[in-house]
Amino acid sequence: GETFFCLGMSRGAIGIVLSHLSVLKDAYDSGYDTIWVMEDDIEAIKDPRLIPEMVAKLDALIEDWDILFTDTDTKDTQGNHVPCRALAARPNFNIEPISSYFSRFYQISNDFSRIGMRYGTYSMIVRRSGMKKILDHFNSYGIYLPYDMDFWLVPDIKMYTVNNDIISHKP
Repeated sequence: GETFFCLGMSRGAIGIVLSHLSVLKDAYDSGYDTIWVMEDDIEAIKDPRLIPEMVAKLDALIEDWDILFTDTDTKDTQGNHVPCRALAARPNFNIEPISSYFSRFYQISNDFSRIGMRYGTYSMIVRRSGMKKILDHFNSYGIYLPYDMDFWLVPDIKMYTVNNDIISHKP
């Protein structure tokens, strides 16, 4: 019966959530099937024109994916990958055991891996199905956690990543 909103979040973190949700809502309402969402601190590691080719390759492997990240994971200040391996609780949402998120990590080809969780939403291709799942989640449960700690809690979200960074963020 209580309303929760942004407990302990900085104004910047609130802004990131609202920015991502507004982009997803606009794209969904406009009828887009696939969008590429990039934050302002990205860096091209490889030629970005590889992205359409990677989307086509993933389409050939997986029919119903929701999100494709263009990098393998977030990085620390030295550029080393920092895998997400922790959950943050929400007061109004039952989170699955962490083992269920870990079980979703596996390589599906030389180019892609399935993932169950991650920090960082710097550059991601989002399908219409992913837009709807994320928007429905936030419409039902509100904003409580930073975006990159919450969107992957969405039940049945199907997330993949490239195995070699194309677009990532500047550490």
